[in-house]
Amino acid sequence: MAPSPGPRDDWPRCRRSQIPSTPRLPHPGRLNDDDVHLAQALADSAALALMHWSTEPARADDVITRVQSVIASKATLEIAKGMIAQYADTTIAEAAQLLTAYARQRRLRLTDTVQALVTRDMNPAAVVEAKPRT
Repeated sequence: MAPSPGPRDDWPRCRRSQIPSTPRLPHPGRLNDDDVHLAQALADSAALALMHWSTEPARADDVITRVQSVIASKATLEIAKGMIAQYADTTIAEAAQLLTAYARQRRLRLTDTVQALVTRDMNPAAVVEAKPRT
């Protein structure tokens, strides 16, 4: 009987030049503000998806629908933060605080608030006037 192959003996052989590498940052260890914001948005999307993940087995279509829904919600939030930041001439972080304060003071869901902003059912001035409590 022939000896069984070792753990890597059955792997396909390829030259190092054929192995895709990860993209390299222009300055390792440093990200500009836009890249940091994008990375945070992606991390937030992943965290939301994991928080709402069902332990029940799901069909592939269900998983895709959930992921698309989380991404759409996060995109709507980012658009609303951008709208508030532009309107109030402030940073994205301060706009997020204003949105959160507005929703909390009125006991509204943040998702409902940002949806109303993005669909133009709410004026950004209403959110800007709701200063966060300190």
